[in-house]
Amino acid sequence: MSDTKIRKLDGIVDGEEVLPDDYKVYGDYLYVADAKVIRSDVFGTVRDLKRDTGAKEIRNCKMGARGLF
Repeated sequence: MSDTKIRKLDGIVDGEEVLPDDYKVYGDYLYVADAKVIRSDVFGTVRDLKRDTGAKEIRNCKMGARGLF
């Protein structure tokens, strides 16, 4: 039997919601930027994260549903 986990690093998972521009974000947290999982280096707001990454949309990341634990 294999211990291989499936990790979903792109696309949108049920329950991942678009975050408003004034929502606080933290460095070293995972977010979904334009349907790709990213690790933030920004301590600020979604607006700052969008500016730094060039993303049009930021969502919260459901790590458990993506197999990232």
